[in-house]
Amino acid sequence: PVSLQMGDTEIRAKGRTLARPGKHVKLPEALLDSYAGSYEMPGNRIVEITRKGDLLWAKAGDDELEFVPLDETTFYGAKFNVWVTFGKDATGKVKGFTGHQPGDGDFEAARK
Repeated sequence: PVSLQMGDTEIRAKGRTLARPGKHVKLPEALLDSYAGSYEMPGNRIVEITRKGDLLWAKAGDDELEFVPLDETTFYGAKFNVWVTFGKDATGKVKGFTGHQPGDGDFEAARK
C-alpha cells in the first residue's frame, strides 16, 4: 500500500519541478515572437499568444493573462497561477505548449 504521507515514489519520479516565480529573465524578441500565434486547448478553446515588449500575453475570450518568462521555454501567469512550457518539433518549430495549474493538473494546447 502507498502511504499518503510518503507519496508514491514512481509518481514523484515522473513529476515536474516548477520554477518559483520571481524576477523574469529577458529573452530575445525573436524567440518571444516564435511563440506568438493561435493555440487550441481542451474543449476547442482558442488562446491567442502575443508579444508585448519583453513579455507574452494570452487571450482567451474575455480573459487576458500576462506571461513572465522564467527560462527560454517556461512562462508563468500570476493571474491564474499557471505555468506553460512551449514545445518544439525536430525542426525547431513551436508545436504547442503544456500548461500546469496546481489543483487542476496539466493540459495541452496545440498550435493551429
